[in-house]
Amino acid sequence: MNSLKEPESNQIQIQSKQKVIIFLHIPKAGGTTLNGVINQQYRRKQIYRFNGINSRDKIGKLSQSRRAQLKLIRGHFAFGLHKYLSCESTYFTMLRDPVKREISNYHYLRRSSGLKGHAVVKQQSLEEYILSTKGNLQTRLLFGLSDVKPKNDRERVDVAKQNLDRYFSVTGIVERFDESLILIQEAFGWRTPIYVKQNVTKPRQQEDTLLSPETLALIQEHNAMDIELYDYVVQKFNQEVAELGTRLEALLKAQQRKNRLYQPLGRTYSLSRHLVLKHLLKQY
Repeated sequence: MNSLKEPESNQIQIQSKQKVIIFLHIPKAGGTTLNGVINQQYRRKQIYRFNGINSRDKIGKLSQSRRAQLKLIRGHFAFGLHKYLSCESTYFTMLRDPVKREISNYHYLRRSSGLKGHAVVKQQSLEEYILSTKGNLQTRLLFGLSDVKPKNDRERVDVAKQNLDRYFSVTGIVERFDESLILIQEAFGWRTPIYVKQNVTKPRQQEDTLLSPETLALIQEHNAMDIELYDYVVQKFNQEVAELGTRLEALLKAQQRKNRLYQPLGRTYSLSRHLVLKHLLKQY
């Protein structure tokens, strides 16, 4: 793992004997399911969740004893949080096929009335939605607070690649979730993870296989940097998986066997949690 200790005048003082792990959660890229796995690995006080790099000061307002316990920070934010931590740290994240991620995010916004932008997106076609966004979210988040000021898209995607190479212990792929979990487990010494997929867009809402050539081309054009970055990560991912050799197959079998046994209980828990949250929301 790479050391990310960089001196800053406004660093958040965190005393940790081990590197703090930073999970950069890209929206609609398997993060909700992965957060469930994270909850199995660490106690609640060892995890801190926040959204947006500008909310970093909230960590500094935690008690000294709480900050000393932190082992993992997670949330929706751009790359660069490590610059504000006094301790060593390392990142990991999950990327998703850019076309599938855009379609999934579109349907997620349309069905989620509590989210900002829902009212607008609900009235938009997929094509109108794509044209109304900046696109390339994964590249933009992984470029983040980089010191380089990009002159063009070419420099922006190159810097995002460099950030992944230099600062990330693992970059997983949603389409190969189980293998990604193995790489994360190996990197951080996690116990064999078990999970039930959470916050998944229903198959009937996934229309990427029904797209017209024109719509597909539009999404690809507006996410050209993400597509290049994703292809780059897939190549690296294949190499890292290959290096595990026969060990990967043994780890996958153990993980999948454990998950098969867990599924009935996990689905019951997930449904109960959904119903409780739904009831609580009605109270406010």
